[in-house]
Amino acid sequence: LEVTYRMSLMPQAAELVKLRYFSGLSVEEAAQAIGIPRSTAYVQWSFARAALRVLLDPDAGTHTS
Repeated sequence: LEVTYRMSLMPQAAELVKLRYFSGLSVEEAAQAIGIPRSTAYVQWSFARAALRVLLDPDAGTHTS
């Protein structure tokens, strides 16, 4: 539920996630499908992956030495 809410705050990133994971589109194909530049799609995709990583695993990115 938390992930869904957080991703709803980032509609382009959320749409890219849906198209990539559930439709199997490449970043380029997803960008074309939602009508954004390829470079924007790569930035949004990177952001979405990082956000999902943190939302799904709050310990992601923390190091225990």
